[in-house]
Amino acid sequence: MLLAQQYARQDRKTRGAIRTWVSKVTGRSMPQVTRLIRAYRKTGKVEAQQYRRRRFPRTYTSQDVVLLAEVDRARQRLSGPPTRHILRREYEQFGKKDFVRGAFR
Repeated sequence: MLLAQQYARQDRKTRGAIRTWVSKVTGRSMPQVTRLIRAYRKTGKVEAQQYRRRRFPRTYTSQDVVLLAEVDRARQRLSGPPTRHILRREYEQFGKKDFVRGAFR
């Protein structure tokens, strides 16, 4: 589109109109279009980066979640500190290895 309209050779008013039109056609915001045009002028390519969701590292496994739900259901949904105490006691006193991650986090 930029090549077809000879974007670089246009005056400021016409470039603004082209930028507005590109924004409406593509559904991108004006700042995004401006950044893409700037990248095009710098590198000769127009490529929008894919959105990458940031994710926190997973602490508990699916098995841990099921185990916590069972403890929660059995103890009538206690708050966090008493539940953690139960998990720690299950691990330390009764030696149940499944409770290790819940007991010390």
